[in-house]
Amino acid sequence: EEAEDFHVEQFARAKRLARKPGPMLFLGLLLITLLASRDLLGGGSLTGGALLPAPSGAGELWDRVFSTWQDVGTGGDQSAPPYLGFLALLSTLLFGDPDLAVTLLLVGSVPLAGASAYFSSRPLVMSRLLRAWASVAYALLPAVTGALASGRLGTAVLAVLLPPLARAAVAATGYPTGGKGSWRAAWASALLLTVVTAFTPVIWPLAVALGGCVVVFPLRAGGALVKAKALRVAAVVLTPVVLLLPWSLSVLFSPGEFVREPGLPFPTADASA
Repeated sequence: EEAEDFHVEQFARAKRLARKPGPMLFLGLLLITLLASRDLLGGGSLTGGALLPAPSGAGELWDRVFSTWQDVGTGGDQSAPPYLGFLALLSTLLFGDPDLAVTLLLVGSVPLAGASAYFSSRPLVMSRLLRAWASVAYALLPAVTGALASGRLGTAVLAVLLPPLARAAVAATGYPTGGKGSWRAAWASALLLTVVTAFTPVIWPLAVALGGCVVVFPLRAGGALVKAKALRVAAVVLTPVVLLLPWSLSVLFSPGEFVREPGLPFPTADASA
């Protein structure tokens, strides 16, 4: 009887996990990531690959954000890259430790990407187990794991925020269901696009192109519906330009900057602790 009760309890526990695989998905990916990157989590700072040396404290990051002179190369008066502001904010929340912020963004990118894909795909896929498998496949894509291996901070942030950005953008435009869309979703996607653009500028022209297609292609829609979609698309793609001033204007006038992201242009060494 005790054995039967034990098996029944195990079955009930497995059934509960199958109904809510989201937490187990995150913990499983986190465990895999920690095991794969155990050599990176020792003492010292995370360096190598495309990573630039992290400053000693969050104060140095804030000084760089608000400084009118950038100590890059021979120096210049160009505006600071906006990702430094987000990194400075995260470092401040983590007790002023930029090294910890960079480590969490990189090492946490794989489990966070899986979790964001799982919860963002809820309206599209009803089966929890199927969403869990698809989310694991997304989190373990070479682009995501390669970002961790080579220290690509921008790609890591993009992998985490891309699923909720795509879900918010679809809800904002009502595409492809032909619905009216939502202004709340439009502002959510605008803020997400702002953060992603700060780390990976190339996503902004892609968003502009996709937004144009959403407005132009549904030719059978009524004029009022097309106008409403156009207004929401304009709000989404123009918000990053406004919030990331004056850096955004410098990128618009130098299109080559769109393909850059935080760090060195090419990896110089394998990431090591």
